[in-house]
Amino acid sequence: MGGLYTYIDSKPRLLSMILGEVAATATEVLTAPPDDVRNDAHRHLDWIIATHIRMSEAMQPWFVFAFMEAKSFPPAERQRAIDMEAMTEKIIADVLRQGVASGAFTIDHVRLTASLIKPLLQDWYVKRAKYRKRGTSIDGYIDGVGNFVSAALSSGTRANGRSSARARSRPKQMAHP
Repeated sequence: MGGLYTYIDSKPRLLSMILGEVAATATEVLTAPPDDVRNDAHRHLDWIIATHIRMSEAMQPWFVFAFMEAKSFPPAERQRAIDMEAMTEKIIADVLRQGVASGAFTIDHVRLTASLIKPLLQDWYVKRAKYRKRGTSIDGYIDGVGNFVSAALSSGTRANGRSSARARSRPKQMAHP
């Protein structure tokens, strides 16, 4: 361990290097879909879901480290971890916008929808024990998330029969606990 610090001057520098490599790898992989996927929003989103989950499986210790320990990082590295999540959401949002523009997806709030998809991807590496206990394979998880997201994005009506374009009624005031 002592020899490590002859090459790297501090723990924050090491942390910065790790986060930089994880972020660069995730960005490089998620922004390079196969040509036959790129122009089909459904296939592109399915590819992002599968690729992100498989990448987080291959890099599991690094993803968990960045996700679980971010709260204790120094401010610059904490911001870098937050930026990594925002980058993934932007990649998802870009595909969602493509799908809305082509009529493939029926959603009102692209950024919010992207931010709702991201935790589904994170759940695989953060709650591995839960899925292992349930006997959920990585392929089963990818299929489950893909089917769930596809159903949510492609439906013209919701389960209660209301149009997805119609806003839900909101209470006038917040309830007090």
